[in-house]
Amino acid sequence: YISVNGVQTCALPICGLAAAWRRMLALPQDTVHLELRLKAKSGREFPAELSLRRASDHSAPVQAIVTVEDASQRIAAREQAAQRDRFEAVARMTAGIAHDFSNYLTSIGAAGELMSLHGLPPEDMKSMGEQIFQQVCQAKKLVERLQAFTKGKATVSSGRLDLNRTIRDSAWMLRSVASAFEVDFALADRPVPIAANEVDVRQILSHLVANACDAMQPG
Repeated sequence: YISVNGVQTCALPICGLAAAWRRMLALPQDTVHLELRLKAKSGREFPAELSLRRASDHSAPVQAIVTVEDASQRIAAREQAAQRDRFEAVARMTAGIAHDFSNYLTSIGAAGELMSLHGLPPEDMKSMGEQIFQQVCQAKKLVERLQAFTKGKATVSSGRLDLNRTIRDSAWMLRSVASAFEVDFALADRPVPIAANEVDVRQILSHLVANACDAMQPG
């Protein structure tokens, strides 16, 4: 136990204090810091930082200058900053999800509008139906990712996929995103295998096209 200016510590973590002492002996020019919890005479516990610095390189026995600082405000400010960062991350994620859902709904709406036209060839009707089904599946995967995030499962499994095929399968959605522009795809002659999550790749593609459209004049 130690007592500094009427502040008495709880039982110190001896292993941590011993390690800090050994480090101070090995690095006499450095100040060694140790985080611990202190207990005031009132019984209030609070986080503190104990600093050890050797008083002299030649003193025997070894003498150390001990400084104890109440770290409550600094830790509270750090926690507030971390919470603010988490809120900002959630806000960015929410904006991204809203953006992606808008893209999916745009594609589904465009396909549905074409299907409502009379005289559309059966093969085109089939293609529109497949596009709608594909976009619904992608939107469902996006919902699953959001549900996993809310349950604390931030990681998403990746797999092997052909980037060319993913781009081709996303062509309808990308053209819907860039409704005021013409979009052409220059793909490699052979498969381009990558290790990635398909939902992530589709989101990247849609963001690239949307950003390109924002930076260009229609035409």
